[in-house]
Amino acid sequence: MGYTGEGSYSLGTCKYIGEFKDGCFHGKGTVYIKAGGKWTGTWEKGQMKAGNYVFGDGLEHKQITESGWAYCSASDPRFFEEIKKGNPNDKTGIEYTTARGEKEVALPVGCYDFGEGYYDPKKLSICSFETGDPTRVPDKEEKEFIVTKCRKGMKGM
Repeated sequence: MGYTGEGSYSLGTCKYIGEFKDGCFHGKGTVYIKAGGKWTGTWEKGQMKAGNYVFGDGLEHKQITESGWAYCSASDPRFFEEIKKGNPNDKTGIEYTTARGEKEVALPVGCYDFGEGYYDPKKLSICSFETGDPTRVPDKEEKEFIVTKCRKGMKGM
């Protein structure tokens, strides 16, 4: 048995504020990430059962109970900043390539933007934007996430 009621719990770079039952997140609550994002929803025995994630820039991820998310997909390859500006969902609306610091580096055709670099399915590796050299090999789950959720470099973009 643990704490039951409303309260907060901090660990590392995260802080939960909300309801607890028997020492677990239970009921309505939010986990704040120091980098700026947050998970808000309904928790049951320490696991989120319904809710969503909002990135630090305000981009709201899909509801956990939904089956898909179209952000940076083949059907809408725009970044959130382009969407907020009202850019059209076509070639004219694509304003940014993958930005890395002060240098703009285009995402190679057929590769996927993965933040720390890009995933090249021909090399089966995460590669450096600066050099194009492989930096590491993603595991099976990470690869599946990348090819289904990350922005893909396409011709003419």
